[in-house]
Amino acid sequence: MQIKGLVSVLFVLGAIACGSITMSIDTEVKSAEDIVHTIGIEAEGPIAEMMTGSGGLDVDDIPASCEVNTSYEKLSIKCNDLPHTELGFIGEGQGQAISISVSENDEYVEYTARMLNTFVDPDQEAELQNNPFGSVDDIIKFRVYWNVAMPGEFVESASNADSYEDGIASFTITLEDDRDVFTVVSRKKKGGGLFSCN
Repeated sequence: MQIKGLVSVLFVLGAIACGSITMSIDTEVKSAEDIVHTIGIEAEGPIAEMMTGSGGLDVDDIPASCEVNTSYEKLSIKCNDLPHTELGFIGEGQGQAISISVSENDEYVEYTARMLNTFVDPDQEAELQNNPFGSVDDIIKFRVYWNVAMPGEFVESASNADSYEDGIASFTITLEDDRDVFTVVSRKKKGGGLFSCN
């Protein structure tokens, strides 16, 4: 089940579907052709039972290289060095949960990583704000930690990460995050030739 669909089901069921989901995604972009992700998903409580029960998570959608563990009210998924083309199981469409684009001009190569904020279905947004059970975070503890490493230097004016440190742009995302798109841009200067002083 994709996370967007999961969250929609969650808030139809209301307070019954409490618990926590934590997702960590480490994205490493080495070039346009060399992109890998390390993913960890941990769920606990009734929401974990929903994810593994009837109509929930389809294990066939998860790449065979990932490790999946389930027990009572617990779910764990770990994927190491997952190719970008196999990322579709966590979002909308094959490889579209996170999009990577590369462009260039005479001076530099520009890398852009984007993740759409599809964790809440727009049709459910008003229901989330007006639910009788308190804030969204009172119902379910939901966090996505996205860390992005790309060549060159980050262009912070064109990015909206929460922090930039040691060559990594980091996001902490909740269900109440109002950013429509999470974006990181970096630029790497091209070499100046054999006799260049740059």
